[in-house]
Amino acid sequence: MKEKVTPDFTTMFDEAQKQLNRQFTSFSSLKKYAETIMGVSSVIVSFFATFKVFDNTIIKPASFFALFFFIVILYTVLMVLAINLARPSSVESPIRADIDNYNRAYADKSEKDIIMSQITIYVRAIQKNEKTLIKQERLSKIMGYYLCTIVAFIFLATITLLAP
Repeated sequence: MKEKVTPDFTTMFDEAQKQLNRQFTSFSSLKKYAETIMGVSSVIVSFFATFKVFDNTIIKPASFFALFFFIVILYTVLMVLAINLARPSSVESPIRADIDNYNRAYADKSEKDIIMSQITIYVRAIQKNEKTLIKQERLSKIMGYYLCTIVAFIFLATITLLAP
């Protein structure tokens, strides 16, 4: 006789699926954020091209070159962080797509046992992904701080060029 699954287990499994999907969406959003930062950062490069940093026809104070040096360092760090965030990360899925894994997980089991197994593997994947997601969120915040700092230095560099 087929064992009836209680709604509690089905609800638990549905919630685990939703949480894992939210994590996947968060991973995707963080990657898009990194790509946006890389695009916005290209403005920094064009800024210095406009001021012809290495052109001797425009007199630039020493403070400009000091700021330029800091901006280059910050920009380099920002790009490294953005590339690390944009690169594929190890996102855990509930079960590896393999016929042997499916057989072990689902063959000859009652519906209740299958759902209980699914709940367990989903929760395990969620917990593993949470660690990676926290690291990536922290990295995205750091990138935001770097970008703000770079913009502040650009304003300072502009002021040094405009000052008499």
